[in-house]
Amino acid sequence: MERYLERIGYTGDRSPNRENLTRLLRCHLETVPFENLDFWQNPRQLPLQIDALYDKVVTRRRGGVCCELNTIFCWLLRELGYEAYPVLVRIFMGPAPHPLSHECVIVVLDGKKYYCDVGFGGPGPKGLVCLEEAGVQTVFGSEFTVTRDGIHFCIHGNMDGTFQPLLQLLDIPATEADFGIVLYFFTAHPDALFVNQRTINLCQPDGGYLALTGNTFTGRRGGESIRREVPEAEIPALLKQEFGLEP
Repeated sequence: MERYLERIGYTGDRSPNRENLTRLLRCHLETVPFENLDFWQNPRQLPLQIDALYDKVVTRRRGGVCCELNTIFCWLLRELGYEAYPVLVRIFMGPAPHPLSHECVIVVLDGKKYYCDVGFGGPGPKGLVCLEEAGVQTVFGSEFTVTRDGIHFCIHGNMDGTFQPLLQLLDIPATEADFGIVLYFFTAHPDALFVNQRTINLCQPDGGYLALTGNTFTGRRGGESIRREVPEAEIPALLKQEFGLEP
């Protein structure tokens, strides 16, 4: 746990409360990138055991995809005394909703449930969202609302003035076997997006982001937009300088 906290740059009070959970979440998002370098152009199943994830994220200072990052983050939260459990998530993107193919963590604090996610590079909350709070919640400059239908929570995002569904959480604790099926599809199926396209995302402290999609480097940092094509020979240096990665 000590090495993990050092890896994400977290210092100070460790009491399990909302303020510290928010800090843990942001520290993780700003230091550990979403990345698919282990299986991009090399389809294969990845392990989800804690020791393997710890070695990758903490010891070798790599990133990972949602099932990897949220699984190890859930372990850290439990070590710190939080009541936390992983769940399956449906992503609403494009003309039709996706299957339950994403993982996030639900944390229970003072009788309320909170959405935590350190492994989603899409237009979702980049911070803590209370799943049982009415009205608009502003998270790092973006607005969200939450609705509930039975065992499902749905997070809606303000997209150009209209709140649209982004994520639907199935509020049932999931298992390693559940995520193993998800991870197999995204890391081994020949038609899976992440098998065919290098994808890296990392949040920035000012609320911006950095992304590498294929050879296109984009982002927003210091109020300025970034976009440029990166020759393949320069990719290793970019990964180290901008994302802290040495694959």
